[in-house]
Amino acid sequence: MLVRKILANEVEKLSPLYYESEDFIQKRKDQINNGIIDIYVLEHDNLIIGEVSIIYSGMEDIYVKDKIKVYMEALRILPIYRNKGLGQLFLKEVINNIKNDGYKEITIGVADDNLNAKHIYNKLGFTEFLRREPEINMNLIVLMF
Repeated sequence: MLVRKILANEVEKLSPLYYESEDFIQKRKDQINNGIIDIYVLEHDNLIIGEVSIIYSGMEDIYVKDKIKVYMEALRILPIYRNKGLGQLFLKEVINNIKNDGYKEITIGVADDNLNAKHIYNKLGFTEFLRREPEINMNLIVLMF
């Protein structure tokens, strides 16, 4: 298994993980090129089987400048690779990269009914909850290091 950041010209390779419009794909490319996000992928036999985006700006209520806090967006793993512990291993590697880059805190949104995700995030040290977003049935949870 390999964890790495993708380049902007690789964003289309994420299509098995989510089906988004061409506008969304272009937006992601622009965000990577402008340093707004990094997209980490989990690869197995040259196939991208997981992804998570790390957002550095644009969410100022969550993000704080000067390498203090980032927002982690939507861990995705291909269905046939779920429930094998890969998501947890993947996130540990991504968290270590973020920590090594000098950040002190990661925030992620998790849906109220997504008990599997909450379980994984809690095992990795995320604490509930920073803030509840009732209009979208989501909690913001945080990991500090």
